[in-house]
Amino acid sequence: MIAKGAQLRTIIERRATMYANLIMLMTKKGITIEAMSELLSVHRNTISNKLQGASEFTYAQAELIHDTYFPEYSSRYIFQQEKNDEHRQDA
Repeated sequence: MIAKGAQLRTIIERRATMYANLIMLMTKKGITIEAMSELLSVHRNTISNKLQGASEFTYAQAELIHDTYFPEYSSRYIFQQEKNDEHRQDA
């Protein structure tokens, strides 16, 4: 079994995340992908895919995540998207 938080570190290390602030806050507060998948009633792979930018969080999902885990932060900050390095073009 993978250690707690290891999946988030793997996503960060791959630099394939679209939601760097969300992942940082999850790590800071010890919120696992499994905990978030239980909150949203979806499979853990769905959360992983969303964090990597393969799909997006719905408004209802984002609102529930914000209200449950991060009410002290703005939704805009939590869900700010960053470009995926795979799509980055260096000059």
